[in-house]
Amino acid sequence: MKPDRELHTPHGTFGIAVDEGRQELFLTVQHDNAIVVYNKSAKGAEAPLRVIQGDDTGLADPHGMALDPKRGLLYVTNHGSSHSVRDSATRSGRKREEPPGFPLSRDYAVPGSGRIGPPSITVYAKDVRGNARPLRTIQGPSTQMNWPTGITVDEDRNLIYIANDGDNSVLVFDGAASGDAAPVRVIKGSASLVSNPTGIFLDKKNSELWVTNFGNHTSAVYSPDAADDATPLRVVRSAPPNQAVPGLGNPHPIAYDTKRDQILVPN
Repeated sequence: MKPDRELHTPHGTFGIAVDEGRQELFLTVQHDNAIVVYNKSAKGAEAPLRVIQGDDTGLADPHGMALDPKRGLLYVTNHGSSHSVRDSATRSGRKREEPPGFPLSRDYAVPGSGRIGPPSITVYAKDVRGNARPLRTIQGPSTQMNWPTGITVDEDRNLIYIANDGDNSVLVFDGAASGDAAPVRVIKGSASLVSNPTGIFLDKKNSELWVTNFGNHTSAVYSPDAADDATPLRVVRSAPPNQAVPGLGNPHPIAYDTKRDQILVPN
């Protein structure tokens, strides 16, 4: 079936959120440490309505994104790597060639400006634009974040749920959390089946929390109040439970270790 329409977006768009009230479509751009906001009905080569990008934004390899329409907030999960960009020219001196309204790509990175910091959740007003500072940032060892990827919000209870890919866990934070805040509860353990989770969604109508697990072929469903090593209410699988998971995701080079007889594949 053909899509209703197609939209040309910057390379590396990852998270998606929609503000139904303002009919706006939000996309994170992981490679460029940016967010682009389109008209929800945008198509073709239509330019974004606005772009969020710059050193002050705190965006650092942004992935997941969720809106709290009740409080007018935008939550973004960041893996932690970032760089500065300059608008004047590329390293080779060429003029800018990005489509109109797009964020500056890696071609415009300032040499030597690369940084790797702790993962974070940055919080903005939903009408954020330009090089704006976050209203607050959740970041630090107490957060237990390690590659926080998917995010969903319960605006009624003021809670945020995080798919914590690198720690095989789901983290639940108070929506007002800031700084080095500990989660109010964590779902983690062998019985929970949480394994490299990347997607998460709160179904408020049916009072269910859905988590997709890259590490074991599953989508697992929990009570929104689940904690610790909670057993899922039910599980949807794309493979038998005993089938090995290769863990391949966007692999590029490959090498062979002759001493250990192993194949090495970075992802």
